[in-house]
Amino acid sequence: MPDGSGFDVVQNWHERNFRVVFITGNCENAIKAFRFSASDYLIKPAKIAELVEAVKKVKAELSESNSIDGLKSYLGQLNGNGDPRKTLVVHNSKGFNVLKTDEIIYLEADRYCTNFYLQGKVKISSSRNLKFYIELLPKATFMRVHHSFIVNLNHVNGYNCQEEILLTDNLSCSLSAAHKTQFMRYFKHKK
Repeated sequence: MPDGSGFDVVQNWHERNFRVVFITGNCENAIKAFRFSASDYLIKPAKIAELVEAVKKVKAELSESNSIDGLKSYLGQLNGNGDPRKTLVVHNSKGFNVLKTDEIIYLEADRYCTNFYLQGKVKISSSRNLKFYIELLPKATFMRVHHSFIVNLNHVNGYNCQEEILLTDNLSCSLSAAHKTQFMRYFKHKK
């Protein structure tokens, strides 16, 4: 698609009161599609019978919730306010944690894993890498500022001449030269 991928469309949708069936020629995107709670995933060239089955599956899912309003209510109970971008499932070696995205201060790469730093000086480690999460987090709130760091822009308290971003709970992380222009531009336009 000229303005991004189907994943970008789903991620940036403000209120998700619909189901998604991804159709693509790249089978490597199947896992990512299910991370976005896709109802189904078809590989091009999709067969008509597969598409019909996918639509039947969506109809069954919707009828289980009795209505779109029922679905919104169900999502609201799961996510706090009905917006699936408000929570993030963080996998670890023992299972997973469900985090509220507004409580995430920053993420740090730790070799092939990721550390999450949350409000209240809580640290959670994940068995997934940083790249995995940058694709799931809301782009309007989270920015990659270094090869090893992603920050929640709502938790930025300042910046100093040591190339450090000052964050909530007296935390800080490095700002790389490669990401400095984008970071500074964001805060210049926040005036």
